[in-house]
Amino acid sequence: MKKGYSKGGMKVTDVESLDRSLKLKQFIRAYNSNHIISKIQALISTKSGHGKCIHQEYPNVTEEESICKSVQETMKTIIDYNRENYENILQDDF
Repeated sequence: MKKGYSKGGMKVTDVESLDRSLKLKQFIRAYNSNHIISKIQALISTKSGHGKCIHQEYPNVTEEESICKSVQETMKTIIDYNRENYENILQDDF
């Protein structure tokens, strides 16, 4: 359904991807704020609560809060995709 008309699809928006991107944007926006949710996200994401940071790697995906869980899974997906693509880039293209 997400593919273009020429490929037999209907050019429908991928709702799961849209949901993940909105949650990631919300997480980043909260990270850049001084709101209490930023501290809660740091506590849940780092398990220590020391310092706010967005990691490329989350070895243990949290089950405590749905936004943080979605963001951690999305970041893993993005980083894995980038790693696969970087392996195929020729030295001259760097």
